[in-house]
Amino acid sequence: MSARTAFMFSQLMAMTAAVLFSSISMADSTDIDVKQIYKSEWSKFESDNFVVITNASDSKSRLIVEDLENFTQFIGRILNFKPDPSQGKLPVYVLKNERSYEALAVPENSAGYFYKLPGEQYIVTRADKFRSSKSGKASPGRGIVLHELVHYLDRNAVYKFARPPWYTEGVAEYLATFRHYRGNVEVGELGNLEGRFYGMRTASGKLKHIDTEAMFKSKKTYLGKDTRYNGNLFYGQAAMIVHYLFADKQRQLMMYKYLFAVEQGYSIDEAFEGIFNMTFAEFDEEVNKYARGRTVLKVVYPVRPGAIEFTEPTYTRIEADRFELMNSALGTALNRRGVSDDIKADAIKEIEDRYPEWRATMAF
Repeated sequence: MSARTAFMFSQLMAMTAAVLFSSISMADSTDIDVKQIYKSEWSKFESDNFVVITNASDSKSRLIVEDLENFTQFIGRILNFKPDPSQGKLPVYVLKNERSYEALAVPENSAGYFYKLPGEQYIVTRADKFRSSKSGKASPGRGIVLHELVHYLDRNAVYKFARPPWYTEGVAEYLATFRHYRGNVEVGELGNLEGRFYGMRTASGKLKHIDTEAMFKSKKTYLGKDTRYNGNLFYGQAAMIVHYLFADKQRQLMMYKYLFAVEQGYSIDEAFEGIFNMTFAEFDEEVNKYARGRTVLKVVYPVRPGAIEFTEPTYTRIEADRFELMNSALGTALNRRGVSDDIKADAIKEIEDRYPEWRATMAF
């Protein structure tokens, strides 16, 4: 392992896994701060693929939307994952800072999340935790949002193939390292994965063995017991497997041929040996050698005509009623499973008592 990679892994080991999972289901410990929601200045914007509701600055919101739009174009270009126009534009709530997060009872260890139920889906992110990819620096907020955006776009993919957990989570983790920096798009920089790899090493610093057969055959996003540690280990190892496969165009093509064969009804063993022309034991050796070696490199795509091209995203302010935007933001707290019914009821009661003009606009 190169000195640079070893240093990077040691740094990741030292991090706490502040943002391990992007869906919010844990119990929240704070109340909904009705007063903070009321006094915030809310705005609404639309871009080509997103509707933004925010209490952050226009400039910060624009940078976030630019990343989301460029990423959407990039994924469409390399994998043909594109938004479904029939679903409309995806709402994105850009909350200004920690105080805004607390006002909506979001756990303080979250940098962002994706909410999805039949008929409703949206992204929530924290502006001060989302660094633009143009900064060239890692960002837990950006990584979480881009990871979930991969899932959102993947659901609309033209090509039909099997999507086992190692693939769906691995490719989301891998592509979430996206950054548009100095005239190139870069994917695969391990530092951009933040805490995902901290669980891949032992206390002595040795990289844990990646059991590719167990990963390929797992129907869940963890191996062994369902714990946060095992989940984080699964995500990290899935990302490393995808990293290895995407590092070579021929391997990437074989991966998709394999997934297509599984979708057509071939067993995992039949499809794997027939497409990759090796056993899982041999594949194990290759992947683990790659993970421990000097070849874990990012892939660079030049941004220029004939290669990766970005169209300038639109960004239009939409005039909207203040209470409409407040109700929309409040809805992100009332929808979330981790917020107790008592907390929700207390928030509604406080609005009734203190802000009757606001309560009169609420449909819930």
